Amino acid sequence: MLTKKYLSQPTAIASYDYTDLITGKAYKTFYGINGIASYVLIPVAADTHANDATTEVGITTISSAITTYAKGVDVDFDMTVGIPQIIEGMAILNATVGSVGTNTKTIKLVGQILKNGVHLVSGSTTNMAQAAANPSSVECALNMDIPKTSFKVGDVLRLTCEVWGSSGASAFFGLAHDGRDRNDNKAATHKTIDDAHSTQLKLFLPFNPDL
Repeated sequence: MLTKKYLSQPTAIASYDYTDLITGKAYKTFYGINGIASYVLIPVAADTHANDATTEVGITTISSAITTYAKGVDVDFDMTVGIPQIIEGMAILNATVGSVGTNTKTIKLVGQILKNGVHLVSGSTTNMAQAAANPSSVECALNMDIPKTSFKVGDVLRLTCEVWGSSGASAFFGLAHDGRDRNDNKAATHKTIDDAHSTQLKLFLPFNPDL
């Protein structure tokens, strides 16, 4: 006699990019891009929208002119969860920030992860010196340890990226976010990312796989 109960419908199958054999976490890579109506996190390296050299959106988002230390860029990349998930462990943010201006500058990247607008974890780089050479940019990595968090269908995971900076004279600060890693195409006065540096913004998220 069979006593085991069987599910009446199949469960969803999740796919991951790689698994950490030490922690047991399964990682998925998400790319931050400027979508048609908003900034989004997606699992494919797609072109960012509005690739326009004359605006402040596209391959990069740039600040207004900054002199004293201030937040110049504040961007929210959102992803709506489609199947129930548990996220826990060390998330890694790779992003490139840069500046343009006549003086030496100071720049910092701040990252934050939220669930439905509620803060889960944040991290930041140190204040990094940037030369007067234009553009001046740096590729950054942030580690953020996410507490065990359950996401149900319809929940929104948000990655917030801030760029802080200062300069002895007027300067512009930028955050790169092109999935296909194209060069910053803004005019010289607003080009913040050097062609030698990546324009991809990637978030590596740790999931608890169904073992």
